[in-house]
Amino acid sequence: MLNQITYCINRKVYSFDKDLLTGISMKYDTNSIHYTSIVNKVGLYFTAGSREVIDTMKKYYQEMTWSSFTGPIVHIHLMKAPSYDDKIFWITEQDNLLKGQNQNGDTFYCFNNNMAKVTSTGHRIEVHYVDKEFSLFLPLLIKVIEGVVIEHHIGLGFFPVHGALMIHDVKVYMLLGSSQSGKTTLMELLAERGYQALSDDIIFLDLHGRAYPFGHYVKQNCDDRMDKRVCEDFYVEQSIHITRRIIPIPSTPYENGLNIDCIVFPSISAIEEAKLYESSMGETMLHQLLSDYPNGYFVEADFNYCQAAIMISQLLKCRMLEMRFAYNKDNGRVVKLWEKNMEQ
Repeated sequence: MLNQITYCINRKVYSFDKDLLTGISMKYDTNSIHYTSIVNKVGLYFTAGSREVIDTMKKYYQEMTWSSFTGPIVHIHLMKAPSYDDKIFWITEQDNLLKGQNQNGDTFYCFNNNMAKVTSTGHRIEVHYVDKEFSLFLPLLIKVIEGVVIEHHIGLGFFPVHGALMIHDVKVYMLLGSSQSGKTTLMELLAERGYQALSDDIIFLDLHGRAYPFGHYVKQNCDDRMDKRVCEDFYVEQSIHITRRIIPIPSTPYENGLNIDCIVFPSISAIEEAKLYESSMGETMLHQLLSDYPNGYFVEADFNYCQAAIMISQLLKCRMLEMRFAYNKDNGRVVKLWEKNMEQ
């Protein structure tokens, strides 16, 4: 149980955790439904006025207590807004996703007529959304929250990378590649053969090169033939335009990180059959893949080039392989190549 007290300052109510030395504004909490979660080293405190919204978020961010948690906490308050009267100045566009600001410095995102207004004040963010169905707004909200979590990990000294993380027979494999490079395909093939998927999109690295999974779920490509209305798992568009299914995984005690044994660079090429071989371009590929933060469109922190150089020097100690997929998706050969190579 948390060791909490409640107090008032200037008529604002706060909940103060004496163990974490953290004050959380209770401005909306007295009439809100709430729950707590943890993503690696960052605690999340969700509040909303709707049970449906909270239950939906619990499917994605596992409910966890803070009884032994000592990291920073982010308060995320979800509010439904009837409309926006703000004059918005749209700044950038990426994959049909608009990003802008109003005169007060609030950030706006818009995709498929779903709009989010994000007001951030330190460790508290308010997300205002306009949508009749919260599930339609969820893909955009997930990206916003991931950006906030990444920013706080950067502040703690972690370096985020875009990749998948798997473990098998005590060995840890990190799959690095750009979007649509085949990371998820390879991860699913290995998962069918006993490999445990720990993270499929974002990995945090410390200064010693140890890896920490993001969250307690992985995403799986959806079969277009599946009836999404009757599926037990709800769906989320991971990169806004790709629909994937959320697969919860058990919480794992990796508080001290995992030492990476092998790095795999998957890619799709115009070749007749799949190939797997030792990489001679590992350093070059690391420079390319670590040159930007994952989900960078939603991350406000500046890129740390010095920290990237430290990460590369640590990762060069690992074994590096290149997996080239053929366009014909010869997954049977991919598996045979992998098993043969891992036996060596």
